[in-house]
Amino acid sequence: LFFVTFASAEWGLVALRQDVMMYSNFEFVAFIPISGVVSPQWRGAKGTSEHPCAAPYQCVEFYPHRASFRIIGKPNQLHAALILTPQQSNLPTIAVTMVKGDVWFPAVPGAQCTRIINFAYDISDSLILAFDNDIKNIIRSGGIAPLSVDAPNTYMKLDVPYDNVNKVDRKLMRVTGRMLRSNQVVNVLYGVRGGTTITFAPSEHGYIPRNSAQFFKWPSECVGG
Repeated sequence: LFFVTFASAEWGLVALRQDVMMYSNFEFVAFIPISGVVSPQWRGAKGTSEHPCAAPYQCVEFYPHRASFRIIGKPNQLHAALILTPQQSNLPTIAVTMVKGDVWFPAVPGAQCTRIINFAYDISDSLILAFDNDIKNIIRSGGIAPLSVDAPNTYMKLDVPYDNVNKVDRKLMRVTGRMLRSNQVVNVLYGVRGGTTITFAPSEHGYIPRNSAQFFKWPSECVGG
């Protein structure tokens, strides 16, 4: 798998190359500083929650740093859930449960609403979940662990852009497109002197980045759990 995290410093230049299998659709993901913007020279689309990026269209999308996170892996035979507490106290707590196929999932204590994500036919390396309200807290339940070298191999992994404890504040960026016979370049600017150049290069034996995304509106109340 190929995931990228850039340093939190607001200056400095980074050059990155990703070989992508020729004639394939790709969905690339990276963490960047929260001030990051795509350069004015970008001629592709800019994704939004209403019009998200989708391969094969050339598109760059940024996700709200306190209202999004990334899940890596599949639930397989382990129950996995995330309990999300919203920043707004008048909104309900949500349990995001992850299943693969027709699997019964027990009720998640402490959650007022439940949203089920089925990975039965999913071939993505990771999944970005984005919301229209900030997340105050995330509690893990079952077979999901923070992304680290110590995480069990059989567990799904949770990667968050904002971590108040470790003083980490980034945001997720996703780039979609179709790899043809020439390089494709994305320039991201941040701070006064900072920037990252990502070059997608065609290769007969390259990797195919597959990182999907879903957007959810936070419910004002729960209907049927």
